Amino acid sequence: MKAKRPLVFLLCAMLLFPAPPGFAKEQGGAGSGGKADSSPPPRAIDSSRLAPQQQIMQNQKPLDIIEEESYGIPVTEETIPHYKENQAGSSVLGFPEYIIGPTDELTITLWLKTKPEISKILVQQNGKISFSFVEDLPAAGLTATQVDTTLTKRLEDYVKSPRIDVLVTGYNSKKVTLIGEIERMNTGSGYSGPGTYPLTGETRLLEIILKAGGYTQKANLSRVEITRKGKVYRVDLGKAVYQGDISQNIFLEGGDTINVPTLPIFQSEKTASKKVFVLGDVTYPGRYEFKKDISAVEAIALAGGIKNEADDAATRILRGKEVIPVNIRDILHKKKTELNVQIEDADIVFVPKLDIFEEDRLTKKRFYVAGGVTYPKLYEFNKKMGVMEAVAMAGGFTPEAFMNKSFIIRNEGKLPVDFVEFLKTPEKYAGLEMLDGDVLYIPKQNIISVACFGEVGRSGQVDLKGERVTVSDAIAEAEGYTRDAVLSDVVVLRGDMRKPNVLRADLDRFLKDKDLSQNVTLEHGDVIYVPRSKIASLSHFMLKLAPILANLMYPGLYRDMYSTGGGMRFDSGFPPSNPGASVSFPQVQP
Repeated sequence: MKAKRPLVFLLCAMLLFPAPPGFAKEQGGAGSGGKADSSPPPRAIDSSRLAPQQQIMQNQKPLDIIEEESYGIPVTEETIPHYKENQAGSSVLGFPEYIIGPTDELTITLWLKTKPEISKILVQQNGKISFSFVEDLPAAGLTATQVDTTLTKRLEDYVKSPRIDVLVTGYNSKKVTLIGEIERMNTGSGYSGPGTYPLTGETRLLEIILKAGGYTQKANLSRVEITRKGKVYRVDLGKAVYQGDISQNIFLEGGDTINVPTLPIFQSEKTASKKVFVLGDVTYPGRYEFKKDISAVEAIALAGGIKNEADDAATRILRGKEVIPVNIRDILHKKKTELNVQIEDADIVFVPKLDIFEEDRLTKKRFYVAGGVTYPKLYEFNKKMGVMEAVAMAGGFTPEAFMNKSFIIRNEGKLPVDFVEFLKTPEKYAGLEMLDGDVLYIPKQNIISVACFGEVGRSGQVDLKGERVTVSDAIAEAEGYTRDAVLSDVVVLRGDMRKPNVLRADLDRFLKDKDLSQNVTLEHGDVIYVPRSKIASLSHFMLKLAPILANLMYPGLYRDMYSTGGGMRFDSGFPPSNPGASVSFPQVQP
């Protein structure tokens, strides 16, 4: 019996003094047969020395909480779909190659002996191309090597042992869009930062971001979003950058949109700002924004401080219909900080002039210059001021200024001013002067980029300026149309090039009958195609056929023309003079 007493006392102690919560967990489950963890605690990491992206990974929430708070489907090999028609790369003969699509540009070189004949061909919307004697050859979905092989085989029906090279020189069919925290580099080329980028082959997510300039220090790499076919997928690119997890560095496809969001610690910077208007006798009167609470003195400091002629003791804040006096002189010189009123959203802080300077102010006239000038703002003048002098005071015209559409707003009316005509015939505007209260407005031009292909002088992208840009403007900028052009069936492709909105323009009716409805107004990104006439196509075909016909008619003269280039060769000599005699062609070894 004595041997059982210690066990009884132990059971009573366990009932009276239960273990504190979490004790078993801290002891590694010792109550259920586990052993206590005797290893030293992990060393703390100084998160202040990590990059912002690494700090986010260090403080990452549990996975189940992340799934609830995050937008988009987490990316794994199973969750992200792949669409064959949008894939940009494929392996041919063990080497990665670009997959051709509609609107891509191909450069095909046909070798005639040692002389190359180079042709640039645009892949049609139906994915086919035409070259030499071969019409409607499928190219979309193939690589340059595959097109080379197929085209060579088709040409063998017309040319002996044809030698051609096919290269992709214009990548237009598969593009991705980058938005969010993408670094904009000042390279001078303008090809960096958020925007649309072409895929030139198999391209991973991190590769296209680095090509665009890289991600900013504010980028939240663990929440990169990819929109594909209307669905959003979430990629933890931080794992690819810092842990080498290639499953998160996925291959991109045409039409993808990549959004690199901002880290939470920086998102407060994008919150809506409050505004205050600081007017009167301050250095830089105008509208200012602020996020944190500021006082009247701080608002005046934003505007560059008070001028020497200011009556700072009479400063007042206009808040709706309420007028709040603020004696800035007492606040600054007598240190009465209790008079420093806190600014609210949309307050107006007005600092008047001293009375001795007010009379001089009343004698001055004012006008405002806005729009396409270097320094748009309010200007004062005492003497006569012409409109061109007003533009000069504002620093002159900017490159995008729409000079011939300018106007003066005067007494609720508009007075048009054509500065292009003004520079040619200044006497026409000799009596036009600025008056007190005038607003001189120079609009900025609409600048769009479009592409012209087909029967134009210079194929490719053209940049156009104007309030309304039309098809005829784009063709004129592309050095006009050729003599083989069919102006009655000009095509404008708009929107997604995979399923574009097709517009047609009959420029013959526009040029001959002045039908303005046929001169389609263009939008940024439009593609204009001017087709070739059927007669011109026949002439092109006959031009290709002429050497062969001449070879048949005059074999002695053209016998070696196509021998090296793989063409036809006859050694029959001239035909016999007897019309009734039969002609036989000897077998000639190539």
